[in-house]
Amino acid sequence: MVIDGTEQGKGVGRAAVRTLMEWLARREDCRELRLSYHPDNTVAARLYASVGFQPTAISSGDEVVASLPVLDGTT
Repeated sequence: MVIDGTEQGKGVGRAAVRTLMEWLARREDCRELRLSYHPDNTVAARLYASVGFQPTAISSGDEVVASLPVLDGTT
């Protein structure tokens, strides 16, 4: 996901991430959410950490994989 530079810092990315998290968490078979980001992208790392994602020991290519457990259809 890419947010246009003029819209960054306005909460658009956070709102999109939260909306997607809630939608995925409602799926019956969803037990964990995972995403990846480049380790140099500190803005993304802070955003994902602020909504509960934690880095794992897993990597995807040169990207950090972060996860968030899903509890009872909610995050």
